[in-house]
Amino acid sequence: QDYVIALHDGVFTAGTRPAADFVAGGGDTLADNAVYQAASATFLPDTQTLWYIGAESIMAFMAESGLEAELSRDEAEVIKLIESASITANYNEDGTGVARMVLTLAEPNPSE
Repeated sequence: QDYVIALHDGVFTAGTRPAADFVAGGGDTLADNAVYQAASATFLPDTQTLWYIGAESIMAFMAESGLEAELSRDEAEVIKLIESASITANYNEDGTGVARMVLTLAEPNPSE
């Protein structure tokens, strides 16, 4: 699968070609996603830089890259606990800044 980096209408996108096409086509946004909305509560105020990935994207990347097959059962179970991961950052004019890294765990699923 192709991975692309694109800039469209002032929006920088890095991901699979279908994901970049989706962004360029104006589909639903992350703001419409409940997991992203929950994660956004932990973002720094006035965030200038944001990196975010949800569980579905993590699992898709693992499967497409072949990494999923290389994981032990325990490693795979730990990765399934992740709901999302984000990095937000702010920078000041004097060159100083603050970064926050958050790993959000999924709610336990008693049926598994």
